Amino acid sequence: MNITWTGQARHTYDMTIAYLMEEWTVKEAQNFIDSVEIMEEQLKKFPNSFPISDKKQYLRKAVLGKHNSLVYQIDGNEIVLITFLHNKQGHKY
Repeated sequence: MNITWTGQARHTYDMTIAYLMEEWTVKEAQNFIDSVEIMEEQLKKFPNSFPISDKKQYLRKAVLGKHNSLVYQIDGNEIVLITFLHNKQGHKY
């Protein structure tokens, strides 16, 4: 399966890294980057392994760690990364 990033996914990814670099440490930012890379590989192998969103049935949510999750969609032979979000923020997913 191929992975595609939406503009929103790229933006929220970059914003998360910027936040971690500013408020936490380089190590925390690198841990986030590493977790996303690992998640991409897992999604390629097991795209249906994460639960369907309660709010939008065509989306799935993968928890990256204590603080962050990834929302994605399966579209044929493609996995579309929709957005990254903080687990404690209110969201529409």
